[in-house]
Amino acid sequence: MLRFTIALFIFLTASWLDAAPVNTLVENAQSREWTMPDLDGLTESEVLERLTPYHLKIFSRKGGFPENEKQSLKVELQDPLPGEPIRPGYFIRVTYYQRYQPEVIVPKLIGLTPAEAQEKLSAMGLYYNETDVEKAKKYSDSQKIYWQKPTEGDKIRRGSAVNIRVYDRYIPRVPPINGDSLGDARDKIKNEGLVPIIRIGEHAKREYDENRVYMITPEPHTPMQEFDSVIITIYDTYE
Repeated sequence: MLRFTIALFIFLTASWLDAAPVNTLVENAQSREWTMPDLDGLTESEVLERLTPYHLKIFSRKGGFPENEKQSLKVELQDPLPGEPIRPGYFIRVTYYQRYQPEVIVPKLIGLTPAEAQEKLSAMGLYYNETDVEKAKKYSDSQKIYWQKPTEGDKIRRGSAVNIRVYDRYIPRVPPINGDSLGDARDKIKNEGLVPIIRIGEHAKREYDENRVYMITPEPHTPMQEFDSVIITIYDTYE
């Protein structure tokens, strides 16, 4: 009787196993559920090591700058959050702090050319980002920075950008200097980025006209290139 009972049990067990779905074990593994571990303070390699047993799909991305060196290149954010349910094959996002950078004081860039600004910023581990261009109204503003953000004296981290706005290239024009004294005429030409060439002309017919301009080449308001010459003829002494 005992032998018969044992034989019957073996027969029924074998029949049940034959009837069970082939993928029963696979379904049980896929239905396994864990809770998301806390990744705070881990490096990327430590995260991969920690999550390998869970068979997850991990998307890593760059985050912000850390407040201190201890947080450098460590986990800043994670999704799902610690304690939330996960299963094999889940897609998770991990954001890492960037490498720690100390703060530096922003220098004055207004009045510099972009090349001069970049040289100054590079020495501090910074760079510039040109955001706008405005037409220059005078030669001294040509291709110079007229606005910056952050402003001079602000603190930012190394590796950050300083936004700047720059005047466009100024197009010099021959100034209207007829009747001006030689000194005034020379200054106005130089202020346009041009080169004055002085010629002595005829004698003045009155004392007031001595050393005053009475002829200009090219004509006033003519567009020029930087460092082009402007020939001015002035009256000689009064006789």
